[in-house]
Amino acid sequence: MLGQSNFSFRLLHAYKVVGKMLARTLTAEVEPSVMKILSPETRPVGNEPLLDFLEHTGLIREVSPLHEPGKKDALWRLCVQPRLSLPLENIRDYYGEKIAFYFAFLEHYTTWLIPPAVLGTWLWYSEPQGESVE
Repeated sequence: MLGQSNFSFRLLHAYKVVGKMLARTLTAEVEPSVMKILSPETRPVGNEPLLDFLEHTGLIREVSPLHEPGKKDALWRLCVQPRLSLPLENIRDYYGEKIAFYFAFLEHYTTWLIPPAVLGTWLWYSEPQGESVE
């Protein structure tokens, strides 16, 4: 019970802080609609999380977690080291599966672009001077 009341207090405090920030920073034409959303009649009901409520009402579109500077710098140092492949496990651990899959795809795609690039470069330089392919 103690944890729930502490959470409710934090939620109420966060709601008040966000409401004050929005009221101070919005322009005159947007403010009436926001104040209507933040009015006592439309506040979150029951245990609805504040972020879900603000997203549902259209005040925010998405929430992204902040980076951890130490871990991000360590990952960056691993990525810029000369090597044949990226540290995909570390990328997965920090950014998630989807981002790691994207980097794996880019690595695979880049690897398969090397043969056509070498062939094209060889054909370019092996063309006799003064002649064209046409």
